[in-house]
Amino acid sequence: MSDLVNKDLMEKFHHFNSQTFVTLGSVKGLCWLPLPPNETSSDKTNSKDKALILENAIINWSKQIKSVLKQDPESALKSGNHPDPMIEIEFW
Repeated sequence: MSDLVNKDLMEKFHHFNSQTFVTLGSVKGLCWLPLPPNETSSDKTNSKDKALILENAIINWSKQIKSVLKQDPESALKSGNHPDPMIEIEFW
């Protein structure tokens, strides 16, 4: 298998793993930030590829964090419920 095909396949695999990790966190009501693949620390990966991988991870993290911060912590109170302080703690 050529290096280009191998690289493309590994990128797709890592993207799939990251999306699965994020989805599992969402199902549990949590915001899980996936780590970049371990190959970034190997000698085979050049510095441009390492920088791109880390940059993509940070971009994805910032999108996830922004979506969590858009949530309204007062939604239970606004819906007419009378939540206790633990609801607020669980939210954050």
